[in-house]
Amino acid sequence: MCFVRRTAGTLSHRGEGDRHSDALRPTDGGEFGERSGLAPASVTGLMQRLEAKGVARRVRHEEDRRKVLIELVGDQASAAAPYFLDFMGGLAALLEGYSDEQLRTIADFSSKAAAVQQDAAGRLGSGAE
Repeated sequence: MCFVRRTAGTLSHRGEGDRHSDALRPTDGGEFGERSGLAPASVTGLMQRLEAKGVARRVRHEEDRRKVLIELVGDQASAAAPYFLDFMGGLAALLEGYSDEQLRTIADFSSKAAAVQQDAAGRLGSGAE
């Protein structure tokens, strides 16, 4: 579960295994699909577009050569950071208006809403009702 923690007047986002660095590490298409809620065909299409733009590439897993990993090319996170600084600053200012208890409630709701959304997306992709 992700949550926002207030420490010494600053806000920091915390999660299981530091989700920021987790999101930037190479991952296989299946895991990428699970995390994003995309169907396998959508992951393939997205990867083709990201490769064509030079943002990501597919590489063989070092230990299991049958697996293909998706990794960012260069320092994409740093290159994209300026586009998100204003947005993240606005969110931090917004969160300052909430107590720690309210932030826990918001985080709980957000996690549960994301799970509902992923479940619904999975049912759409599988054709189940």
